[in-house]
Amino acid sequence: RYREICLHELSLAAIDLLKRNPELGDRIKRSLWPKLYVRKYGIHTLFRIRLGKGHRMTYTVSGTSDSKVVTILEVLDHGEYENRFGY
Repeated sequence: RYREICLHELSLAAIDLLKRNPELGDRIKRSLWPKLYVRKYGIHTLFRIRLGKGHRMTYTVSGTSDSKVVTILEVLDHGEYENRFGY
């Protein structure tokens, strides 16, 4: 339960940071994008942000230079992240 609360707080903190700087996370090379993300979400950019030591949040940014929209795709533990990206 504590872990869930902690992850929730880390996720909220990351969202607050992304509101100020949508491209804060690490940009992921297109060649590494999971096909699921391309099929399901039709992404054109992909970023990840670390949430503590064991979790990652993946997200995409769309919009114009004046107005950015951040879409959170997933919050994954490290093992799920490695599995999703085929590491």
